Amino acid sequence: MSFMIFSALRERCTTPLEFFERQMELGLDTVVELARMNEDEMGDCSDAYGPPVTFGPEVTVREWRTVDEGERYPL
Repeated sequence: MSFMIFSALRERCTTPLEFFERQMELGLDTVVELARMNEDEMGDCSDAYGPPVTFGPEVTVREWRTVDEGERYPL
């Protein structure tokens, strides 16, 4: 039943913010869909939904792959 309430309310709202505020006014447990909040910007992962994946300048990311010749299915 609750999914019907949220669906009907979402259809009446013009923005995700309005949808959130109307839920609060009704005293509902709010549903916030982060993917809808930033549909125009996807950050570093163009195929990822939700908030953009970015790191601050103080973060260092290192990636590497080690292949062990003796393993049939290396990870």
